[in-house]
Amino acid sequence: MSMMTYYVRLPKAELDRLLKDPKSIHDFLHPDEEPKGHDAERRIDVEKTWDIIHFLLTGSAAAVEGPLNNVVRGGREIGDEDVGYGPARYLTPEEVAKAATALSQIPFEKLWKRLDIKAMKKADVYMSESLRDDEWHRGWVKRYYEPLRKFFGEAAAAHEAVILYLG
Repeated sequence: MSMMTYYVRLPKAELDRLLKDPKSIHDFLHPDEEPKGHDAERRIDVEKTWDIIHFLLTGSAAAVEGPLNNVVRGGREIGDEDVGYGPARYLTPEEVAKAATALSQIPFEKLWKRLDIKAMKKADVYMSESLRDDEWHRGWVKRYYEPLRKFFGEAAAAHEAVILYLG
């Protein structure tokens, strides 16, 4: 079974409602109808690149200190409801803004220069066994990293919180 990381932007008031009623997280993350229009733009995933992106951003497969950690491994749990591979986590608007600022300093070309496949394999980074330093894999990671940077930037500009979860 594949592990993918999903993100949802939301106003702080909506986050506060979820924190008061953590059992409602399933309905929020998986509405009866597929989100459309503006609501669909508030949701993204980075497919199976999540751990690769985290390692390229932080140099570690584990959680680390700092705003770049929040992009993939950060946040506090919303209750204890399992939404795939554990509980969903949230970032406050302030944490989102710091992560967005940090991401804005790392365009994809700079990120890709940090690629160290041997270190990633040693750290047991998810999907590193099949990762190659070639155009296909470069394009695959870029296809998810660039929208993630944009997503955080837009959430920060709107002073929104972010929910992230592994599903």
